[in-house]
Amino acid sequence: MSLCFRCGSLTIDSFQTHTEPGEPLTEDTAATLTAFPLWHSGCAWQKQRQQQRPGLDCAFCALLWASLLQAWTAAEPGRDELALTEAEVLLEPKADVHRTAFPEPPSNGLYLTGLHVIANAFTSRGPNKLLRGNIRLFTDRPLTVTGSLVSRRDIIGRPQLSGLACESTTGLLRRWVAACKEQHAKCCETLSGDVIDEARPENILPRRVLCVNDGRVCVVQSGQRLGPYVALSHCWGPTDKLPIRALKSNVGNFEWDIPWNLLPKTYQDAITIVRAIGIPYIWIDSLCIVQDDHDDWLRESALMGSVYERAEFTIAASHASNSNEGFLHPRPPRPSSAAVELPNFLRSTGAGSGSGSSSRTFARLRSDSAADTFPERGALNTRSWATQEWLLSRRMVFFAPASVMWSCKTVTQRETGERCFNISRNLRWKTIVEAYSERRLTFATDRLVALDGLRAEMQRKKKKMAAAAQHKTATTTTTYLSGLWADSLPDQLLWQVARRLDYAPNPLGLPSWTWARVPCGVRFLRIDKARNACHRIAVSECHRQLTIGARARILSSTRTAAVAATVSSWGVTGAHDRITADIHASHAKETPSLARLLLDVAGGSVIGWLVYDVQTSEEEGEEDAGRDYMLALMSTMGRRGDDLEQQRASGPTRMMTKQHEYWCLIIRRIGDGTYRRVGVGKSYSREWWLNAELQDFTLS
Repeated sequence: MSLCFRCGSLTIDSFQTHTEPGEPLTEDTAATLTAFPLWHSGCAWQKQRQQQRPGLDCAFCALLWASLLQAWTAAEPGRDELALTEAEVLLEPKADVHRTAFPEPPSNGLYLTGLHVIANAFTSRGPNKLLRGNIRLFTDRPLTVTGSLVSRRDIIGRPQLSGLACESTTGLLRRWVAACKEQHAKCCETLSGDVIDEARPENILPRRVLCVNDGRVCVVQSGQRLGPYVALSHCWGPTDKLPIRALKSNVGNFEWDIPWNLLPKTYQDAITIVRAIGIPYIWIDSLCIVQDDHDDWLRESALMGSVYERAEFTIAASHASNSNEGFLHPRPPRPSSAAVELPNFLRSTGAGSGSGSSSRTFARLRSDSAADTFPERGALNTRSWATQEWLLSRRMVFFAPASVMWSCKTVTQRETGERCFNISRNLRWKTIVEAYSERRLTFATDRLVALDGLRAEMQRKKKKMAAAAQHKTATTTTTYLSGLWADSLPDQLLWQVARRLDYAPNPLGLPSWTWARVPCGVRFLRIDKARNACHRIAVSECHRQLTIGARARILSSTRTAAVAATVSSWGVTGAHDRITADIHASHAKETPSLARLLLDVAGGSVIGWLVYDVQTSEEEGEEDAGRDYMLALMSTMGRRGDDLEQQRASGPTRMMTKQHEYWCLIIRRIGDGTYRRVGVGKSYSREWWLNAELQDFTLS
């Protein structure tokens, strides 16, 4: 298709508002780029497009229209045909705020990534809808000003890779790795703070690696051998599709040769990539750990954190649900009409085709689905072991159906040059646990082992920090308690189940107070500006018991009720509204259905709410409440309280002018002086806690 006069004349100058005619566009004036009215009337543009014969249609207009249709379908699924209003159709330039064109070196330029297409659409119901379509810009090669040694990055987008098993893919990967080593100091550090000398690429290899550089594949006992290697992160799959594994009976043979046809497709694809970029070794868990040797498995799994941290990079088969699926799949050819050339777009910068440069500017619709693009949407994100692999790897390359994605500690970027936000590198422990606990394990007994590499590195980091600060409580600071950190108690005790459990097997015999005991995802209570309300927390030598000194109330004078039923049956609307709003604000979606309001039978008021770890019938819950205690672990009032707090009465309820909040543990007596955790909750009644006794409780 050809371009209409207006689209064919489109240049970056079209978006300027604060420069004189003919003045060249620079980095200083780039900040003044603003939306440009491509068509003064969306309705007229639509009418003109409908009247034109298809053969005479403008290719760029068609692309803009397709982007608006895409936005309309996403905003109004199943609604009427798109119809634009009389408002202007605007084009708005989009630039990379970080002004980087990784893996290219820093340079001058505007760093444009695309255009927003903005238009108003009629809707049959309600007000008009503002639509924002997305157009991606890219060039066929880096832009260089003629006669100058300075390269410009006015458009930082790259063409999408034509395929995955090709030189363009491995070439981009080599450039990513080399640029990261050269430009990113942060990516040379491990989680614990060790600095890896990238000038000496030959690190000590893991105990076993696969040697792949001589035309065959074999397991190598490294024996402190030096060399670069790559690690693989992948899904094993269900028990009927488990990959080839090193066992006591075959590891000797594998040290000589592993036939290519015995390797699953994911392994073959990873080895193909590694060979193409010239790295001789790869580490794959199922072949580098003897799976039926318990001692070997425990030893090597504890070192797994170091394996991923010290790899050159990690290949992640993000969307392969088992090892046979692979990730180097052919891509369907894109029609030539999918990309539209804008011949004059960069003429004013001196870098486009108008200046004699051979670079050409193209526009393309952003059409790839998030499900086929982002690692968080892939099968690997459901695998528990992937948690530490992603967090500890300094560099990762994710292979998804629609995109190859680079992620290091500094940059996360798609193959097309677009930056992405990477949530997988958040090192806040509660965030890690919430994501990890939702993921699946082939063996339930790996619940804590699958985090052990990460635990070891974080513990090393804590020890270094304690030593640097000459911390007087260094032992407590670095103590790890079955998934919790001693220096983060009682905060990390305040977790809840994320879905209903009618039964909670505990194959590892873990203490009741750890989140690792329950076979489901967990969420930590949202705690805002609270302080420790415990007077002491002591850890037993075996790390299996906690003794907590806190104010406690027995729940014998209370009853519980479903959240929805309380208004009609108890008439406590004022308190109910405030507390249920807090329940619904929880970031655990199932909290409203799991929570039960805690009611004071004598006073007729809502004290708070609780969530049991294992759900029981209402009758069983009432019976259990008589022997359950609520321990105030954290509160907004502190240990001494606030005697100046004003109170008011309203009907059958009493609420504070400034409401105090208490985050609590629900425990149940199981023997002489011993208790176990059964749930978690929150209380809002200061009066209810005034006469609460300070007691010691030992939890196991």
